[in-house]
Amino acid sequence: MKILYRIIFILVVVVQLIACVNRHEKTAPLTVIRVGYFPVTNPVTVYSKYADLFRKNGINAKIEYVKSSNGPALIEAFLANQVDVAAFGDQPAIMGWLRGVDVKAVANFPRKATDTWIIVADSQKIKTMQDLKGKKISVQIGTTSQHWLFLSLDQAGMKISDVKMLNVLGGDASVALMTKEIDAAVLSEPTISLLEERKIARKLKGSYCPRTNCGILLVSGDIYRNHPEVIKPIIATYWDATSWVIDNTDKVIDVIKSQITYKDLPKDVLTRQYGRNLSQVKYIGFTDSAKVGYKKIIGFLKDLKVVPQYGTLADSTEKFYDSRFVDEYYEDKAKRYNTTVAEIIKRESDRSKRTKSD
Repeated sequence: MKILYRIIFILVVVVQLIACVNRHEKTAPLTVIRVGYFPVTNPVTVYSKYADLFRKNGINAKIEYVKSSNGPALIEAFLANQVDVAAFGDQPAIMGWLRGVDVKAVANFPRKATDTWIIVADSQKIKTMQDLKGKKISVQIGTTSQHWLFLSLDQAGMKISDVKMLNVLGGDASVALMTKEIDAAVLSEPTISLLEERKIARKLKGSYCPRTNCGILLVSGDIYRNHPEVIKPIIATYWDATSWVIDNTDKVIDVIKSQITYKDLPKDVLTRQYGRNLSQVKYIGFTDSAKVGYKKIIGFLKDLKVVPQYGTLADSTEKFYDSRFVDEYYEDKAKRYNTTVAEIIKRESDRSKRTKSD
């Protein structure tokens, strides 16, 4: 009997020790949150940093900002455990998740595609999409621009095999256009306006493709599993910044100009990017159209054979995102303003205030 009591006593002690260890792991304070972003081209993150919005939304952890060149690079940063939070294009986010990067989408930001075009170095020789046949065109592989290019060519009755696609970063593409090393490039504002202003390249007529873009707010698996309490404040921070950017175009431009290093960027060029080209929709939940967009991206990646056709995460798109946090965010907001979630969604999804260029 004494042996039995001793065994029970030891088991109880072991269980208590395990419980203490687990409790300690779960309650360990989050001291640093690393936020990935594109410098200048992402006004939402730039303003979040400028206005100290994470702290204002109740996050006491130190915020470190990690610059990156594009979406694929941010996914690599998540994989290397260098970034905890980032908002960027849907395609690289989904591709990274399909390849096993430990991330979860917790909010969705609508974007406008009107600031993406094919830019050509010689607008006299290349006047139509068909004139691109056999020409060298740069695009950043793995980004939303890649899918955009495929759709744009398809819209013109062409295939990707009709052009010579090169993987060139945006800044390098501008130089390559200037030196005529490439014939065309898929670029966005404000680079387009800057190149046109300097008479280096021009938009190709008919090259616009109305692709539905989404910006995905990703958190690392560690944040998602071990620190879920900070996810709603993170969502609130990105909503506050997005809303401010939409409502304060002129002020956004002043903030951006104070942050950039190339001071000669004209104000009217910035206005094209941070004014009429911004989506006016503030709702950041997972809409049905966004979910359809995710499936289209996965279909595109399957066609490219960069992900397996069957038996992978690609068969379970709903595992990519968790709408629980953003849904709770809107439930809290509805209570705060004594209204319904449906009414708030209606207000934030209202497109009536969009600019004439939409």
